[in-house]
Amino acid sequence: ALQRVARHWGLTRELVEGLLASHVFDETKVQVRLAELWNQFVPCFHPLPLDGLSHPPSLLQNPDVIKALAGRDVQKEYAEGSQRLAQRVARAQEVQASLVQKLRGTMQEGMSAAGTVHWRFTVLAAAALSLQVRRDCKLDKATARQFLLGINSDVLPLRQLCRAVLPLLKLSESIASGSTSMSPE
Repeated sequence: ALQRVARHWGLTRELVEGLLASHVFDETKVQVRLAELWNQFVPCFHPLPLDGLSHPPSLLQNPDVIKALAGRDVQKEYAEGSQRLAQRVARAQEVQASLVQKLRGTMQEGMSAAGTVHWRFTVLAAAALSLQVRRDCKLDKATARQFLLGINSDVLPLRQLCRAVLPLLKLSESIASGSTSMSPE
């Protein structure tokens, strides 16, 4: 069941937001179960595609494809499929952006001086946000800044997590910008 959740943007967002909203439960047993759920979810998670399936433009000129789809309006079906794909990509990007914003906000609340979010949920938000670090797109500057601020946190697990994520941010930035050199700067 968690694999299905991990492969769907909407379900992933609902799970993470539900876990973050559970900070009102003070019982240790509940906290342990929530931590177990998160630990079971993480291995199932993989970066969900934002761009969907891609077909080369030369697909419609391939004689084998044209022969296999004889009697159909291939151009029309290809255009309709591309349009549906573009809509699905737009929805996936919106859901991913709202999830990143929610996680960043929770992380920021937990690291603030008022500390309205318990440190466990701050670490959970940071861990979920670190799963959103991708090679195919750069994170926004505000998210990278949250990880930089997390290095100065009083919470040791948060500092360790943020320190581990920083090289990934650098790598994803260099890949997204086209630079593949791994020289430290």
